[in-house]
Amino acid sequence: MKTHWLNLSEQKKLWLSTLILFSILIANALFINFCAFRGFYLFDFGLFLDGAWRVYKGQRVYADFYFYTGPLHLYMLAVFFWLFGFGKAAILAHLLVVGSTVIIVTFFSAIKRLPLFIVTILTLLSATCYYTNRPHPWYDHSAYLWGILATWALITYLPFQKSRQAFKVGIICGAMVVFALLTKTNIGLAYGFAFLIVLLAGSEQLSSLKGYVIGAVTSFLFVILSTRAPHAFFDNMHQALSSGIQQNKIQLLFSVQVWLKNFYWLPALIVLCNVLLADRRTVLKHLALFALFFGTAFVALFSLNTGSECYPANLSLMGIYLTLVFILLEQITPSIQQSKKWFILNRLTYWALVIFAVCEIVFTVTFAYARATQDIHPEHRLPQYRNGFYELKTKPFQGWRFDVYEGQILDEIVQFVNLIPKKDSLLVLSHLFIVYSLAGRNSYRGIPVDFNPGTDPAPGEQWHKVHERILNNPPDWILVSKEPGRIANELVEYLQLEPLLPEYKLIKTWGKYGILRRNSL
Repeated sequence: MKTHWLNLSEQKKLWLSTLILFSILIANALFINFCAFRGFYLFDFGLFLDGAWRVYKGQRVYADFYFYTGPLHLYMLAVFFWLFGFGKAAILAHLLVVGSTVIIVTFFSAIKRLPLFIVTILTLLSATCYYTNRPHPWYDHSAYLWGILATWALITYLPFQKSRQAFKVGIICGAMVVFALLTKTNIGLAYGFAFLIVLLAGSEQLSSLKGYVIGAVTSFLFVILSTRAPHAFFDNMHQALSSGIQQNKIQLLFSVQVWLKNFYWLPALIVLCNVLLADRRTVLKHLALFALFFGTAFVALFSLNTGSECYPANLSLMGIYLTLVFILLEQITPSIQQSKKWFILNRLTYWALVIFAVCEIVFTVTFAYARATQDIHPEHRLPQYRNGFYELKTKPFQGWRFDVYEGQILDEIVQFVNLIPKKDSLLVLSHLFIVYSLAGRNSYRGIPVDFNPGTDPAPGEQWHKVHERILNNPPDWILVSKEPGRIANELVEYLQLEPLLPEYKLIKTWGKYGILRRNSL
């Protein structure tokens, strides 16, 4: 008789677990598709899409336009534009590929160490917490992806058995830290510190640290050289960091109230209580795994305190975070079983975490569904919905829901811009960066991917370069935010472009927006 490499029970578990994983992936795809394209932040969404559009059209980040953080998020978006064309299909594909990768990583991090029902809960948690509350490609999510991949490698191989194994995992961690750093600075810095502590707490420290350094240096050089303007990258980063725009966010680190948001602290407290009850030798044996858990908690809370993502959406690490919690409890529970009193406490905390995870899933799905259908109090609605719904008519984003006022105006502006000869240059001096890509036009070169008076372009050398670029290469058309009683706006004043205004004539207005044409045309 032919022998099977799996016995019957293992075969059943394999098929059942595979079915569960694919079911969650399909359900996640359907729910993300349902929640996406139901609100557009003209500033937040527009600036990243314009940056990726510039890369897609061949512009070099930092050399042809300024960008205040690393380029990888723009590269990731541009890849999907190359595959699917600029539009909703590419954006949805980005969401599904990145989100599905995180789901699969969470599943395989847990499947060999935890009961199947816990694996199912954790995989569902990862699916619901990653994108559903903010179903749009956001650079926080892209940065978390790299850290989660490195966390998977550490979960798989800790504690290290061989120096060669530690070296390879060190390379992965170093590379993923740099990828995260060059996607979003604060998340990359947090992961860099967390993984360094993990490798120091584990065995084979010398080998893992060598790999860490090699992986970091190699990946950094690879990404910087890919920009085709490394000198411009370093100059841009110096300008951005010296402008001091992060000072107000750093101050939040001293706010206890912020550190208690999103309940990342609750699993950490439960693990700490169980560590105090466990045998010291067991804890020391899994010290690196404990360091990884608390490091993940640190990354989640640090990014919450220093980033710009709204706090209800900052749950992206909850799936992998609770996976580490349950893995640790499985490791230390046998040493607690010797005491009946402490074992009961251990089981109570275990099931409290199960309930916590289920509640997180229910809350996240309910909240995401409510925001998508607007079955919540008006004050909690997306700003884009407060004046009513409008489905954009412009083809790349056709059907995407906007606020009535913003959507109608955007459609009208794009229609007008489409009548402008392609050879004419256009400068957008407002938050309507998305006009470039919606109209299929080249974005104006030599400017930041977004404008913020006082910070973008950064005061000093960068400001002077942008100022001179516009004065020496006056655009044929300028789209501005028109203030009552005058043509100029605060961006015109910040960039000191008033001397240009006599050369232009106001051609048309749409609410608070206006478009200017050079008199010589």
